[in-house]
Amino acid sequence: MDDRAAEKVCPECAETVKEEARVCRFCGYRFDGAAASIASSPQPTAATPTGFGKREWFVIWGGASAGLMLVGAFGPWLKAFGQSVSGTDGGNDGWLVVGAAVVAGLLFFATRTTRGAGLLALIGGVIGAAVTIHDRSHVNHAIGSGGALAQALVQIGWGLNLAMVASISFAIAGLIWLLAIPSEVTAAADTALLAGTANKGTPKMRRDPDSGQWVKVYVPEEDPSAEASTTSSATP
Repeated sequence: MDDRAAEKVCPECAETVKEEARVCRFCGYRFDGAAASIASSPQPTAATPTGFGKREWFVIWGGASAGLMLVGAFGPWLKAFGQSVSGTDGGNDGWLVVGAAVVAGLLFFATRTTRGAGLLALIGGVIGAAVTIHDRSHVNHAIGSGGALAQALVQIGWGLNLAMVASISFAIAGLIWLLAIPSEVTAAADTALLAGTANKGTPKMRRDPDSGQWVKVYVPEEDPSAEASTTSSATP
């Protein structure tokens, strides 16, 4: 009997296996129509999210903080004699807050799948907080030095306060992100490695479908009894 007649080609890796095989011994593909089994535990990268997770809420927090930094930078930083001076009038320091919010905010969103996004948010928030705290302290000192009249006629605008609070919020979001939010690729690889080790699978390199990165996963080995059954049934 021709052995080649009792073989089939795996649609996943194009390797040839026995016709009766239920699992490809090369890549772990299951011929019963189910997805390839990398590990018995579910993988976060292959699952379809049904709602907001921790990462998504932090992205919203960071994005909202950067947006409020912009609003505060263009808002009034000083009110005197019925006139308002915004943080971006002339060469005021509000432009530094604008730059920190725009650059750090866009980079934070672009790298939101990595842990480095938290560092970008932290840097942007610290820059904005340093500028606004310094300016607020300087204005307070000037008002205090001007006596009772200055204190009655000159006030700190809401824009400066908003930019300061939003900058601190952005920095805190970035710091917590660094401490609590792992990279998606790292999390997927760790989950696959732990699950595969528990099942004593064969280590293989696979491309993560979401990130495109290559990660090491463990593919369950083919059942020896199934292989033996396949071999015996193929024997003439």
